[in-house]
Amino acid sequence: MDIAELDKGFYEKAIEYNKAIAELQHLRNGVYEFIDEIEQGYHYAEGFISYMDDETPNIYEKMDDLYFFCKAKKLEIHRMR
Repeated sequence: MDIAELDKGFYEKAIEYNKAIAELQHLRNGVYEFIDEIEQGYHYAEGFISYMDDETPNIYEKMDDLYFFCKAKKLEIHRMR
């Protein structure tokens, strides 16, 4: 039996969580690229930082949704690693 059949709500939240983790990894990799290639990427840094600011709340929200579904508690930001 498939997890989607067992618990559709969990499955949907887990899919969104995985997408959020992929986006978080993209943001982290982007920061490392700017640090590594600062001269080539410096003019993109401001736009990327703005993009990160916009995306971070969405990532947290998706992570919090799954955490709340599993633990019935809100995810605390200081515990997000």
